[in-house]
Amino acid sequence: LVLTPQGAQVNVWIGRKGLVTHTHYDAMYNFFVQLHGRKRFTLFPPGSQMYLYPCLHPHYGHSQVDIQRPNTSLFSEFDRSGRVVADLEPGHMLYVPPFWYHHVETLEDSVSVNVWSVAEELTIMDDVYKQAIPFEESWDLSTMVQACRVYFTMIAKVLDVRADSIWSAIYDKRYAALDKLGQLKTNETSDAVMEQYCRSSSSAKQLEKQKGWGQDFDQGVKDVSKLFLQIHDRDIRHLCLCNFMEHVVARVMAVNHISPFFAHCVPTAD
Repeated sequence: LVLTPQGAQVNVWIGRKGLVTHTHYDAMYNFFVQLHGRKRFTLFPPGSQMYLYPCLHPHYGHSQVDIQRPNTSLFSEFDRSGRVVADLEPGHMLYVPPFWYHHVETLEDSVSVNVWSVAEELTIMDDVYKQAIPFEESWDLSTMVQACRVYFTMIAKVLDVRADSIWSAIYDKRYAALDKLGQLKTNETSDAVMEQYCRSSSSAKQLEKQKGWGQDFDQGVKDVSKLFLQIHDRDIRHLCLCNFMEHVVARVMAVNHISPFFAHCVPTAD
């Protein structure tokens, strides 16, 4: 490992035949050089339905899908048709763009070198996470739930995306399979509480007016949205927005409320 003054990271990878690096993305430019042996990269563009693990999971940034033997009942929208396969031999170099998913198989005992350098999207997201969340620490869970609905819906509107599509992208594509397998840290009580809060509440637009949050959140929404709009690739922006919303909910609610929030608190049309 070598870190340059410019923030680039140089790595040497030594592995035996049969090793597999599961499908994941990196928020970095990746120039990968094969020195000895062979490796196979299978790549998918950022807009692919990869069913990522949730943000608090140890495998955050990795796909839940075994791309070689996909479970089509759990991951029905996974599609291998858009994949790109690159077999690397000694002397070959591969460029993996930021946020491209890649699965790596070591076909022979192997030695490789790669250089990572920071992508501008990562720098932008660092600035996004520096923005204050416009909520009060003293708010109870019910208020936090409604505040998140309003805040996220306002951001989605500025970014010209449907808020309900974001909820779906997060719950259906990150939590639903784990929920079916019983691997989420949740319980019937937290699920029922969240369902009650969201079923009985007004629409996000009505809450915005009732609580006066439109004015309170306006500057924060503008600041965050302005940064997101600097991410020009819409698929990467969508991925980063989903990550951001997950992290905000994780910051203001208990862990066992995250999945029920995205399952039950889908914004309604006004």
